[in-house]
Amino acid sequence: MLVHATTTTSPSAKTTPKHLCAHSGATVFKRKKGYWCSLLYVQFEGSNTPAYSPIAYEDAVLVCTFKNSTLSGLETIEEYTYWQNYVKKYPGNITGIWVGVGYNEATKEYYWNDGHALPTLTKQPSVIEPNGKSAWFINRNTSSPDFGYFGFVNLTGRGKPNVNGIICGAPGL
Repeated sequence: MLVHATTTTSPSAKTTPKHLCAHSGATVFKRKKGYWCSLLYVQFEGSNTPAYSPIAYEDAVLVCTFKNSTLSGLETIEEYTYWQNYVKKYPGNITGIWVGVGYNEATKEYYWNDGHALPTLTKQPSVIEPNGKSAWFINRNTSSPDFGYFGFVNLTGRGKPNVNGIICGAPGL
């Protein structure tokens, strides 16, 4: 069962208009190109268990498409901080989250491909699976300033650790 994890407006967006996003539960972030609305989705293993099933990359893309959004990049420190803190407080163990990353053959660099974030990834991902897709593996250690790492992993979402979350996003209205 795939569910939306309830979220709130990020701190810097508290003075923004009330209906900034098409989805009322979206978290709003201010980016250089305007407002970005993000939602976190997880897939429960059972109805009463706080454990999450791995999510295949294709399913993640379908979920975002169905929600009129795309796999989200993470342009700002505020986005990283918000989602890292959110995941730490969320019941269960969200270990990896599918994010929108592409590869530029000309520059040999990875970039955010959600169409709204500035394209450059400041920290290039680890390639664990050459034919895989990018997931964010969150650092759950609150005493460390590191946000975790990005890795290209198996499309099934299964691995050590699993990819069991999705961040979908869309430009604000």
